[in-house]
Amino acid sequence: MTLKEIAREAGVSISTVSRVINKNSTNVASKEVQDRIWEIVRRTGYTPNATARSLKTGAAKAADSPTRSIACLYARAEDSNSDLFFSTLARSIEKEAFKHNYVLKYSFTGIDIHHPNTFRLITDNHVDGVVVLGRCDKQTLSFLKKYFNCVAYTGLNLLEAKYDQVICDGYQASLAAMNTLLGLGHTRIGFIGETQFEDRYTGYCAALSAHNLRPAKSYIVNVPLSSE
Repeated sequence: MTLKEIAREAGVSISTVSRVINKNSTNVASKEVQDRIWEIVRRTGYTPNATARSLKTGAAKAADSPTRSIACLYARAEDSNSDLFFSTLARSIEKEAFKHNYVLKYSFTGIDIHHPNTFRLITDNHVDGVVVLGRCDKQTLSFLKKYFNCVAYTGLNLLEAKYDQVICDGYQASLAAMNTLLGLGHTRIGFIGETQFEDRYTGYCAALSAHNLRPAKSYIVNVPLSSE
């Protein structure tokens, strides 16, 4: 498979395919066109020729490296195709992986792990690792340990697992926001979001406690995390 063949199948120009695959910007083409191109890339296992790339970039190493593959788990999404937040993250992961000669072979959700077809998908399509988007429960962690050798996680809260993790420090972010409001003299501060095992809620409570204030139940609304 070449760029020309991908362009022909996708119904776009070769330059459009090149921009979608090689540029970090999401504005190089419409979402529909990008989805169509990346679907072809995944299905065909296309990777750029390492020798040609090295000549273009001036890299010293010109030998072809073996193509590898990864999977992506949308741990907190019901549908990997319609979740705008996580699908945007997955697109960035796919582009970065592509630069290093990796192909995103397939994606699945936390709900999918209960479906027999998912087991067949995983066992029939070996990958070198899985990227997990969003916090996992213990059952999902056990599933990952059983089926994948390499796991990388990204989310808002630290997992109690020995995996490589890229996290947003929700605790410090919440603490900073609360301290700003408290410093301005506000004391009746509400919290809307998840409250169980959530670092941002912990930061909210810690800031109140540091100012000798107690969280008022009437100011707190427990709302499950959603991209909607």
